[in-house]
Amino acid sequence: MKKNLVTITTLITLGLIAFAKPALSNLNPLNIIVAIAGNVQIKRPQWTEYKPVSIGTLVNPSDKLRLTKGASVKVQCTNLDVWDLGSPGEFPISQACPSSRPVLRRPNSKTTFTRGGNDSTVPYPIIPRNTKILTGQPKLRWNPVAGVTKYQVRLFGPDVDWETSVNQPWVVYNDKEQPLKPGSRYWLTVATNNGVTTKNQDNGFTVMSEADSQRVKAEIAKLQQQGLKGEGNVLALAHLYRSNDLHADAIDLLSEFIQKSKSIQKSAVHQLLANTYQQVGLNLLSRQQYLTALELARTEKNLEAQAIIQGSLGEIDFSFNKLQDALRWYQAAQVGYQELGDRTKADELQQKVNQLKGRV
Repeated sequence: MKKNLVTITTLITLGLIAFAKPALSNLNPLNIIVAIAGNVQIKRPQWTEYKPVSIGTLVNPSDKLRLTKGASVKVQCTNLDVWDLGSPGEFPISQACPSSRPVLRRPNSKTTFTRGGNDSTVPYPIIPRNTKILTGQPKLRWNPVAGVTKYQVRLFGPDVDWETSVNQPWVVYNDKEQPLKPGSRYWLTVATNNGVTTKNQDNGFTVMSEADSQRVKAEIAKLQQQGLKGEGNVLALAHLYRSNDLHADAIDLLSEFIQKSKSIQKSAVHQLLANTYQQVGLNLLSRQQYLTALELARTEKNLEAQAIIQGSLGEIDFSFNKLQDALRWYQAAQVGYQELGDRTKADELQQKVNQLKGRV
């Protein structure tokens, strides 16, 4: 159903400004541990000693890996090559993973407070949201609101104004008469049968350009040729999606893997899903995943993961104005970094602790 597109054009113009992203070339190279067998340890320059490494650990060129006899490890390098180590000794990451021409990158992680994405009574969009998409027929998914039996969905943008009514909290957009255009931005709103609706300002997504889409598909094909399995493959692919602002694809991939692999849960998968939710402003969902990741990291005795997650929970609770809880998380993270011997991280957290102590 077509409607007046003047208002839409205005929203599009504003949205392009509001959702401007840093150039991908400005993001940091990312290397990730994707497979481990036996006793493999890592030492970062600021640490006092080697610590056990886990699948999903991000490694820097200045880090070192140590393998005992019979151990092996695979590192997915930033250029999509896989470094396969199977002999005992100490090995700097820079030996095999160059920092030039990165494909996998670390995105800037900022906690944003968007009201619609943090209120369980609102059918706020989950995917796609603050993201790029590869397909012109995306799955639209939103928060299921308790007691709601029907949702009115509207998708609009350049030459598109589409509406439908569904009973479940998702629908696939497949209107061939109103195709989504590469390079264009679109908005999704959802209203419940009891009158609660989302807002437009933080629900936009962009269809990736044809050139970028072809490049990313080629990178995905190269990654899949590496023969990685299980969570290592899922984490590498999710990082590739995130490196290209394809947050919706990362969320879908990680969520599906968690549902299918409940008996072999790993902290790294939940942690990455939590961080991706955080990246798109879904702090309520992010907090839930971080708490799950924290329990798994404790079971795995992964001290660094615990400290990172606790620091992230501090950021999220701070965004909710839960200052006492934020302080508690920051202090817990600081203890973890002190145990690792990472004085730089511990000092950064001390500054946050000092700031919060004056407010609680």
